[in-house]
Amino acid sequence: MNTPITSVKHPCNLEQVAAHKSVKHPLDLLTEAELTLASHILKTQKNLGKFHRFPLLQLNEPSKEALQAFEQHNTPCPREAFALILDKSTGEAFEAIVNLETETIVEWTKLDTDIQGQPPLMIEEFDDLVKIVQEDPDWIAAVKKRGLTDEDIQNIQIDPWSFGYWGDDEKYKGRRLMRGVAFYRKKLTDNGYAHPLEGLVAIVDMNERKVIELIDDGTHVPIPQAELNYDTPSLGEPREGLKPLHIVQPEGVSFTVDDDWKVSWQNWEFRVGFIPREDLVLHQLGYKDKGKVRPIFYRASVTDMGVPYSDDVANHYWKCAFDGGEYGLGRLANQLELGCDCLGAIRYFDIPACDDFGNTFVMKNAEPYRVCRRLFYLS
Repeated sequence: MNTPITSVKHPCNLEQVAAHKSVKHPLDLLTEAELTLASHILKTQKNLGKFHRFPLLQLNEPSKEALQAFEQHNTPCPREAFALILDKSTGEAFEAIVNLETETIVEWTKLDTDIQGQPPLMIEEFDDLVKIVQEDPDWIAAVKKRGLTDEDIQNIQIDPWSFGYWGDDEKYKGRRLMRGVAFYRKKLTDNGYAHPLEGLVAIVDMNERKVIELIDDGTHVPIPQAELNYDTPSLGEPREGLKPLHIVQPEGVSFTVDDDWKVSWQNWEFRVGFIPREDLVLHQLGYKDKGKVRPIFYRASVTDMGVPYSDDVANHYWKCAFDGGEYGLGRLANQLELGCDCLGAIRYFDIPACDDFGNTFVMKNAEPYRVCRRLFYLS
């Protein structure tokens, strides 16, 4: 039996437990207090221990029918959290729905990872994979065959990748696997991508925490030695002669944000949502025509994004990372700074979030990751 977790990053209190009652709309993001409450309920009522992780914890969006009943008849819509739980000691995964008003777990379903697959990768596992590969004796021996020394190994960059499994080999079925590919760096600030270690891929079972297979095609392609660094010391000072660029709106912006998450602009309106998997979500996007809002999209998001590398060599043929389903577009969001990442009149959204261990925090000035970052721009 795992040791129960009895404390969370933000311990629950009566003020936090009641915080969800101030939520204005059923589609509003879970507040930090609500996330803390959901995590606390799961940890205590399911006796979750040190091996349990939270790949996902987010708003359980109400059904379309429940939302219409709320908006048309003011019918109460319960606040619920959806969670995906992984037990690292057994490899078991569970889906849960928590009612935040009754403080009960209304659904708890064990997933069949052989059929339904694995929960998304976690930030913790990126670091774990690097350590596991670096300590594997067979990997160290393969690196040395390529002319590197123990001292060189300290500078090797290892990139963690989703496994890329197509169901074509039973020995991989149901396992939580990742791959590690390596790049040589002459120093820690070097651009490792200029010096790939071709033909060498480590396959790691993240629950067992070990390299279960080392792919070494034996070609031992010489490691490219030419440096391709792009930092200022390598490139020198930037060119001069650019004229100043000012982005200004002296009368302010044309859009408004009401009820924290509802955006209106030029007869358009939508509600902003954000979840760990899909990142930015636009709810109830409509256009006001002659005083009446015409619904256009009930829900819009980037469901996923995959980029097959389509190179048949050992380091690449399996690569097709799903940025949403495997990595989590929202979990990899950036926190921006005015004047550095954005210019002009900016309206930021702070996103309550949860880490791998069920501890809550706020992503300040969150920027949707990669494919979502330019989904909309309003002036």
